[in-house]
Formats: sequence, C-alpha cells, structure tokens
Amino acid sequence: MSSHHFVKEGQEPALFIQYAISHKLIEPLLEWAPLVIVEGSVIEQVLVWGIKIDVVLTDRKEDELSPLLADQMPVRIIKFESESGIHAVLSDFLKSEGQKNVTIVSDHTTVWMEFLRDKDDLNSIVIVQEMIRWFFVKSGSLEKWLPAETQLEIAPVSNTYSLEVKGAENQGDKLIVKADSLVNIKSPQRFWVGERN
Repeated sequence: MSSHHFVKEGQEPALFIQYAISHKLIEPLLEWAPLVIVEGSVIEQVLVWGIKIDVVLTDRKEDELSPLLADQMPVRIIKFESESGIHAVLSDFLKSEGQKNVTIVSDHTTVWMEFLRDKDDLNSIVIVQEMIRWFFVKSGSLEKWLPAETQLEIAPVSNTYSLEVKGAENQGDKLIVKADSLVNIKSPQRFWVGERN
C-alpha cells in the first residue's frame, strides 16, 4: 500500500540558496518541491545541479542572467542594490508570498542569525552550512529525538541567558548526546541550536 503526502502551497519551507554547498546536502531539502530562491552570485553552480529555480535575487544585470536562465523559464528576477540589502529583499519577498518557513543555505551564518531573530512573521527558520545546521527556537523550548554522539551548539540571541538541558551533556562549548534519546533544551529566551552534520 502506498502513502501519499499532500503539502499545501507555502507550507513547505522556501529554500534560499546563497552559497553553493554540495548537492548531496541540498537534495533532501528539495524532496517536497519547495519554492527555490537563488542568489545571482551562485547561479552558475546551482544550474549545474539540474534543479528548477523559481526566483533569483540579484544585483547582477538582467541581460547577464537571461541567457543562463533560458531553460528555467518562468523564473522571477528580483533586484537588490547591495550585499546588505539582500536580507530585507528576501524578507519582503517571503512575506509577499505568504511563506512562513524558510531554509537558508549560506556561509554568512552570524549575519542571518542577527537579522532573522526578530522576524515574528516566520514560523520556522533553518540555516544550513557544510558542517552544521542551525534551527531557530522561537518558543525558547526544543524537544527532539537525537542519536548518540550528536553534537549540538547553542547560539544565544542575548548575553544574559540560561539553559535547562535534558538528554545531553555539556562538553566545553558543545552539548553531546550520550545515548539515543529525547533531548530537551529550554530557555526563557529565544536561541539558535546547531546540529553538526
């Protein structure tokens, strides 16, 4: 017997690719055919993967991109003026599309963390890098089943924070899951938790 999953439009996290990491790390993110947004600076690398691109955020000239995107049509091209402007452009675009969840593939982790921490219009924010995947815990409470030896890192959004941790042990600046278990992390404030790939 087969099972069928139906995902409402806008429910699956939009995928914003700002940094071209390995395709094998991207593949699972494409499973439910999300809205794929790519920054113009990595368009050539992403096109090699053979995936469908829906939107390009770029500071490049449109006539530079048009020949590259001929096989991708229809594709929307949205301009931004400066490197710092891309954050607001992405945020405005997600809001206009009714997208409440986003996965960002970037090597500018700290900048995105700072920018996104106060985005109450987003329900779920994940930042993916080669070696680590960051999840924003808006509620201040994370509960997740994790295998033994999983390494976690915490990035608080405030200098004054406290954590209550069950199912993992402090080891230096990391939390280590000692046995397959349900891990609980609670804080009175929002925080980011990084899970090593």
